[in-house]
Amino acid sequence: MSRSPITRKALEGIAILVLVVLAGSIRGIAYGDPRLSIGNGETRSYVLASRAPLFSWKIFAGRRLFTTNLIYKLANDPGACPLSNLSDPSGGSHARPTMQPCFDRMALLQNTLSILAWCALAWVTARWMTTFPAKIGVVAVILLFGFTPQIAEWDSVLSPESLTVSGYVALLALLEEIVLGVLSGTDRWGSRRNSLLVAAWLLLFTVWLFVRDVHLYALPVTVVMLGATLVVPRLRRQGVLWLAMGVLAGLFVLGYVSAQASQRATHYPLAHAFEDYILPFPDRAAYFQQFGMPDRTAASYQKWLDDNATRTYGLFLVSHPGFILSSIGQNLYYFRAEFVQQYYEPRGAANRSMVLQLSETLHPESLAVYLLDVLFIAGLWLAGYRKSKPLAWGWAWIATWFFLASGAILFVGFFGDAEAARRHIYPSVEAFRLLLWILLFVYVDWMLQGLFSDSPSNAASEPQP
Repeated sequence: MSRSPITRKALEGIAILVLVVLAGSIRGIAYGDPRLSIGNGETRSYVLASRAPLFSWKIFAGRRLFTTNLIYKLANDPGACPLSNLSDPSGGSHARPTMQPCFDRMALLQNTLSILAWCALAWVTARWMTTFPAKIGVVAVILLFGFTPQIAEWDSVLSPESLTVSGYVALLALLEEIVLGVLSGTDRWGSRRNSLLVAAWLLLFTVWLFVRDVHLYALPVTVVMLGATLVVPRLRRQGVLWLAMGVLAGLFVLGYVSAQASQRATHYPLAHAFEDYILPFPDRAAYFQQFGMPDRTAASYQKWLDDNATRTYGLFLVSHPGFILSSIGQNLYYFRAEFVQQYYEPRGAANRSMVLQLSETLHPESLAVYLLDVLFIAGLWLAGYRKSKPLAWGWAWIATWFFLASGAILFVGFFGDAEAARRHIYPSVEAFRLLLWILLFVYVDWMLQGLFSDSPSNAASEPQP
């Protein structure tokens, strides 16, 4: 009996798998021992917050959120897990990552999750490209993007940024598989596989949501985007969509109540925002005094912040668009900055400056990124409308969700805490840059297969994974 020849599709899959595994392996060794770690000014607060009992309300409503509390429980023993290696760039103190008991497991976890997330995104995105050049190109670009110092070096810093980026990337990969799988006809909403993928996405979204407070602002965007799909009559009958919206609504209530109970926003981020954006300006301060804000030196000031700051500051932002525009205009460099970590100088970094300069190509320090994202997304919606291509609708929906969620997190991260704003907005800005590359390859793939050709003879069939 003769064996069936290996198909071209199988060979392409093998080539992509080899590329992903090879790149992941190189990433695993290129930055040194993945167990080395370094703390920053906030690391101690994460350790202290993690000492809340696991099955208690305080683990949700403490100074830090559930996921970070859970992870930092790996190092919440003050005797066995001394935090001895800290870096304070603003104070002129720098250190090198070292092997710290207990924290070595956290650094290994951060590095491992980062590698797996970027490899998963590269693999899944390539699955939904049709032409082999586009598949190879998008895999190479995504892996280079995630494995350059702008992203990879953060995985050794004991701070939420690494988990934020890795979780967001993994969410995007799963969402691509769910949405594009259904729209391509290779899966059904009610299938066992799809239900498991949706459940996995909701679980991952929940875990990611409680890494940082600002992630909660991605929830309304997600609920609205899911609700918008219900304008399609056949989707209204999909119980999995209603279930997902119900779960997300419940998470929003949990996040809101826990934030109110902990007062972590008014004691820390919003207090910084008031000190930098409001109190030094009499006309701005006068707005809040209408709502009973006492003098900064008054004993009742902090209580007023706890009771009123979130709501009143929100009203101020809505009613003062000029403040928003002027604040953004005065700090535009934040939104096009390079986000290389500044906490340590990597060992063996003789060629690091050259690598950083080369990787700027993948992390363009330009405001044009935001405009190009908008234009690409608009083109996707137009392609879906004009060509009636299901995958065009799918990419448009995914890209819109990713763009709006990143924008909401960026807005709150910037205006919600004036302290270390550059670090706080880093994951969102990099998300916009990543989206640009993914959408670029969607267009490249479509152009290669003649999707935009007006000639019926050149029109390609729907891409298949």
